Amino acid sequence: MHAHRCILTARCEAFRGMFNSSMREGSKACQEVPIQEVSYGSFRCMLQYIYGGAVQVPDELAVELLGLADRYLLDGLKMLCGFTLRSMVSVETVARIIQAADRWDVPRSPLKQHCMSFILANYEQVVTHPVFEELSSSPHLLLEIARAAIRILAPATSCAGTAPSLRPAKRPRHV
Repeated sequence: MHAHRCILTARCEAFRGMFNSSMREGSKACQEVPIQEVSYGSFRCMLQYIYGGAVQVPDELAVELLGLADRYLLDGLKMLCGFTLRSMVSVETVARIIQAADRWDVPRSPLKQHCMSFILANYEQVVTHPVFEELSSSPHLLLEIARAAIRILAPATSCAGTAPSLRPAKRPRHV
């Protein structure tokens, strides 16, 4: 794929660092930069963003493109990916999307918060869906979900006076 070094340098901090360094890519003699572990479609979409400042993020590339945008320090592209992913949240996709948001999006990300709200609002359907098991590789997310769920359940049960007691019941005394 062909691109202009001057445009990449002007529009992308990661490429600027790469081309203005003593790394191999910084040499004027370097005509090719190998890009590893990314699909052609995602990289092409990222280049369209770098060149044009905006891009339509395809649903099927949104998660990979979010990771690529994070890798190349493109916050605007991360935001566009977040908009696309937010519209894709469903029982079948929320586990994958919350993992992507947790890994690559900004701290306290609106995308992650949207996923968390969706999980809590659809708790039974989400946690019983087979895709939810993918979160076993992210125990910290499972813990966050459990803590958020208990914050919702605890006030409801304690207000109704139906919260179970954790103390052992007293035995009646026989006289």
